[in-house]
Amino acid sequence: MRRVTFELPASGSTHVNTPVGPPVSIPVSTPVSTLVSTPVNTLVSTPVNTPVSSPVSTPVNTPVATPVGTPVNTPVRKFREEKQLTDFFAEVSASVDLEVANSQAEAFAKEDKEVSAWCKRKGYAGIKSFKVTLLGRKAKFPLHTAVEHQNVEMVALLVKHGADKGARDSLNFTPRHYASMVRDKHVREAILSQLDC
Repeated sequence: MRRVTFELPASGSTHVNTPVGPPVSIPVSTPVSTLVSTPVNTLVSTPVNTPVSSPVSTPVNTPVATPVGTPVNTPVRKFREEKQLTDFFAEVSASVDLEVANSQAEAFAKEDKEVSAWCKRKGYAGIKSFKVTLLGRKAKFPLHTAVEHQNVEMVALLVKHGADKGARDSLNFTPRHYASMVRDKHVREAILSQLDC
């Protein structure tokens, strides 16, 4: 229910103050009983200096007010919101990139330990070191040994971690020469594909 207040100014007209809009002037000649019985919507929608005795039957055409707390879209606010979103996505992207980089570094370190352990089990000091075999008195590298043992996974890891694909042993063979001597076609092709990348 809306509250209507009346003030009698010196000019001889009554002003109706409502919370909806500006004061509406009503002539003093209008009886109070008409004012009391007239709905507030009619009083508000009545144009200025129109007697209340002929109320207009059209609905109130007041502008819809924005609810309290609803943000107003201004260029400055839009810019701030866009900047905040851009900063947020940059931060998320950086954290995701950092997580991916960390997981890749951890995986590489794990592979490196696996390669080093395999090299030590086979008698090598490291990926690029060689050893002299006791039987044939020939010098070999870890990649040559992995190819001779047809260990496709270790060939891939050795190549990935920097083993020399063109290294020659004491017989002047490269790992590719040993791969071409593998009888199993699928294994040979898998090893050669690792050596070609």
